[in-house]
Amino acid sequence: MKTRPLLLAFALVFVSLVALAQTPAAPTTVEGWAERIGKFGRALPQEKVFLHLDNNCYFLGDTIRFKAYLTRTDTRGLSGLSHVLYVDLFNNDGFLVERQLVRMTGGQGHGTIALADTTLHAGYFELRAYTRWMLNWGEHTRERTSQADKWFYSQAMADEYYRDYDKLYARVFPVYDRPLAPGDFAQDMTLRPLARYFKDGGRDREVAALAFFPEGGVMVDGLASRVAFEAATKQGRHLDGTLTVLDGDGREVATARTEHRGRGTFALTPAPGVRYRAVFTADEGEALNAEARLPRAETVGGVLRVDREGDHLVARLQATDVAQTYGLTVMNAGVQQAFHVIAVGGEVRVALADLPAGVSQWTVFTAEGAVLADRLAFVGGVAERQRGAVTFDGFPETCAPFTPVNLTVSTPTQGGGTLSLAVRDAATSDYIYDDADLLTELLLASEIKGFVEQPAYYFEADDDTHRRHLDLLLMVQGWRRFRWQQMATPGAFVLNHPYERSQRMSGEVLPYTAQFAADEFYDSIAAEHERFMTETEEERQQREQAAADPSDPFRDPYGQTDNQDAFTGATNSGRELIGTYADPFATMNEMSEQAQQRVRADHSGNPYDRFNENEGLLKREVLVHAEFFQPGSEGVVGEVVTRGGQFHIEAPTFDHLCSFFLAAADTTSRAFRRGEHQWIAMQPLDANKQRLMPEFYVRLKQFYPRFVRPYNHYQMSRPPIPEGAPLTAMPGSAERMLSTVVVQARHGGVRGFKFEKPALVMRAYDAFNQVVDAGLSGPQFLGSERFATDVARWLCGDMGVERRYRVLRRMDRRNESSNMSQFVRNAYNDLDNLDVVYVYTDYCPRLAGSDRYVGAEQPTVTVDLHRYEGEGRAQSYRDRYIALPGFAVCDEFYSPDYTVRPLPELKDYRRTLYWNPSLPLEADGTATVRFFTGTRPARLSFSAEGVAADGTLLTGKSHPEAR
Repeated sequence: MKTRPLLLAFALVFVSLVALAQTPAAPTTVEGWAERIGKFGRALPQEKVFLHLDNNCYFLGDTIRFKAYLTRTDTRGLSGLSHVLYVDLFNNDGFLVERQLVRMTGGQGHGTIALADTTLHAGYFELRAYTRWMLNWGEHTRERTSQADKWFYSQAMADEYYRDYDKLYARVFPVYDRPLAPGDFAQDMTLRPLARYFKDGGRDREVAALAFFPEGGVMVDGLASRVAFEAATKQGRHLDGTLTVLDGDGREVATARTEHRGRGTFALTPAPGVRYRAVFTADEGEALNAEARLPRAETVGGVLRVDREGDHLVARLQATDVAQTYGLTVMNAGVQQAFHVIAVGGEVRVALADLPAGVSQWTVFTAEGAVLADRLAFVGGVAERQRGAVTFDGFPETCAPFTPVNLTVSTPTQGGGTLSLAVRDAATSDYIYDDADLLTELLLASEIKGFVEQPAYYFEADDDTHRRHLDLLLMVQGWRRFRWQQMATPGAFVLNHPYERSQRMSGEVLPYTAQFAADEFYDSIAAEHERFMTETEEERQQREQAAADPSDPFRDPYGQTDNQDAFTGATNSGRELIGTYADPFATMNEMSEQAQQRVRADHSGNPYDRFNENEGLLKREVLVHAEFFQPGSEGVVGEVVTRGGQFHIEAPTFDHLCSFFLAAADTTSRAFRRGEHQWIAMQPLDANKQRLMPEFYVRLKQFYPRFVRPYNHYQMSRPPIPEGAPLTAMPGSAERMLSTVVVQARHGGVRGFKFEKPALVMRAYDAFNQVVDAGLSGPQFLGSERFATDVARWLCGDMGVERRYRVLRRMDRRNESSNMSQFVRNAYNDLDNLDVVYVYTDYCPRLAGSDRYVGAEQPTVTVDLHRYEGEGRAQSYRDRYIALPGFAVCDEFYSPDYTVRPLPELKDYRRTLYWNPSLPLEADGTATVRFFTGTRPARLSFSAEGVAADGTLLTGKSHPEAR
């Protein structure tokens, strides 16, 4: 990096947004609403992402290689808006394993992630990808317990922590145990052992559930409706059977069979005042039978029906208000494709040729802008697949060891383009339900909610059966990526995130109360701890009697009745602000019952809770100072004045890690006017041997999506192996469930504590920065116990249950009761001394809110703090110092040349035999590659994705059993 002024911007402003913001008041006609929909789709396109992986399963010790494709919805081509893609890898439990920033050039980029077997356990891993711009859509705030709000500096920070998104791109794939011997790719999984063995209690028993989806959104009294239904277990496994609909008197009014993947439809004309119920009889037996009520019918409203008739889609409308004027818009990827005025009892015909391929959204609305009905339809998938089909030629059926392969890749396009190409040893790959490709993701899966298993099925043929099954999918898993009323209503959409040319960090500066010098505080607590552990029973009783006077507002849990603590200038209320327990060096279960009662009485509110009673906005704007440095560079420095306490920083472009310093100062202060202010300083001791404190609480707002969802049944199981597949050693006649090994408890419900492979490992300074930016801690480090609690809350939230969970602190694996001198204990209260944080917990974020976490089986969180070895210390700073990640640099794919046959002792057990994320196509649409197989005989499978020069999406796969 070279020295240059740092760009510190306040807002992302561009012409289309300004024009949109200046749109006049709400329209009064259906034509006016349609015009607004059209403007929105042109001004604010969305981005979609797809990751092409080099394999469909991995083993611990492998490297995941991926190619990222980023498209925009208005042009349907590669997006040049965002240059930064965030790729997050979550493990089987739902903890973040790694986050990478991928440099996107012209909508394409690639990366690698190593699966270190030293800290990871096997399981099903989730790979997510998103840009900042994508986070403007689908945002909502998760529900949380009442206690959680009080942990944060402010309500706004709690909302920020619990922010979630309706739809994020994700790939789920199996990661198996590291091979016991080189080349022994047994597909076994050993999940992370938990200290507590959770009893099933019927929670994992399969229970059937019914869901109903009226076409157009609602049923209306007296109007004929088509209703889709889905029968599945609570884990998402589809059920086949018969559905019977009964009226209020128990008379049968409709019946239907499931048609595809547990889905079907029935016709019903609701009678006024009647509530209908349905009974499902499962083919597998009465244990999976189910019964449920249908949605209540509306008394007024409308019903929209869309059917395929020849080369047209036909919309028909029924409504209770026949005098109203209705409009119909047809959108694809947020861009309006058609607008018609539609009458009650009338129809609108739209030619398939006038609609681009993919999901179209049909919306009926009134002149007041109220949506009457909404429906999804799909066209053109098969034709699009044929237009961009990739084929492979020039390879042998079976390859001997170290065989040269000359592969020709062909596309039906002209003019060139780029492909990502993966060649695998099919015998060491797998068959999973997620067989999505670039086409199925961008045209279908990205437009509907939930997981779509084997989406390629819907692109196999354009016949009545496939169209019917696809229509059922849209009715059951329908979701609105573009919300019509949000698009049409002025001011309803708020742009919270920019598209990034480089990393753009948003933050704020807030006031806070500097509590006291951490060293002096913990010295005083150490003295109290020594007395607590050594006093006699008689001395304890005398102290308790002295502290029993309820009129003393400053009595502390040790019985100290002074209004002042041992340190200068802080009352006991200061201790409340830090939220320490009576003995910060002892766990509750090591204290006497009387001591526990004193702690509970003293902290009956919220120990470790909101750290600043003076939360609020700045009284005046301040100057924010930022510095970026990398070894060998001169750095980038800049300053900006806050606006409403907020600031935005656009970082320079860099790879790997960068040292990022951040501070704020009051420019009206006397020291600043005199030029005596020092921006970035180490934390020296002043003349009174106290730490210098930062002037303000400066934080970066965290925007990363942190929450995960439970896996669907089909994400954690594998389909039958096709006839003739190389994986003949595994059963192929039926669906194969996850093959896992879980270590059970030998006695009772708790195992011995294990230090192997924790839930999280990170640098202590990084962990401190995370809790500060989350709003769980101020800019001061207030000791190891407070730090352990903040880390636990940052990682696990509230676990979705009202009851508080226990946080246990360890120090280099030793627990609180270890024979450790007070001098050694105090060393953990200095951030300079801390190297690494290890977190152990029975909690799994994918099961947040599960009843397994309620009651006596609620998990604990153990935070193990490790010091630097020897006399090592970190360099700490008065103001914020952050090890800021830059763009990840990819490892080069190992592709040896065996033109001269290697010696017998050479072993090459590559599972991915060839990987090229950017294979250029010739003008005739072809490319030729040469590579060698490894030590084992191989049967090849191929996977290619790409974009032609004319924007055509290219995709193709080939498996041995299909040839």
